[in-house]
Amino acid sequence: MSRADDLLTLLGRISLAERGDRDLDNAIHGALGLAGGATGWTAGHYTTSLDAAKWVVATVLPGFWHSTTTCWRTADADAAPDFTGQHGDDLLAAGWSLEEHDAVTFSAVVAPGGPIHAECLALIAATLKALIAREGLTPPSPEVLADRCAALAAMKAAPTRSALITQEVENGR
Repeated sequence: MSRADDLLTLLGRISLAERGDRDLDNAIHGALGLAGGATGWTAGHYTTSLDAAKWVVATVLPGFWHSTTTCWRTADADAAPDFTGQHGDDLLAAGWSLEEHDAVTFSAVVAPGGPIHAECLALIAATLKALIAREGLTPPSPEVLADRCAALAAMKAAPTRSALITQEVENGR
């Protein structure tokens, strides 16, 4: 699998996650090539600690601003390059285009799995969308992701759900 495929597959897994867990933390750690971790573990608690999720953004997208919000139904996160900040020149040198990304915010919305879990998952998903865009791909639209989530939710109810879900996740759908 290419890096872009890995990121798309991970975004799919995060979009389907009902809560944070160590398997997702390890997948995030590996796919993003993180060293050490926010908590000193081999892989940090990126899906269960908002501080660790924010550390991921700062580490893989230096110079990006980010925010999260929650309500009783969803958690939302946004991340975008801050060209006016102290890392503005670094962002341009790293290949972020002012023309393409000045007005672009990478957003993610996830269903709640507990307030902290949902905020963490949304922030990691927004980060992955930014990285996918940097790879030159277009992240799936919210409608496409919603359709995929609905299709996978229907498959979860089927008797052979684990095999089908595994196949879908591996195919990045």
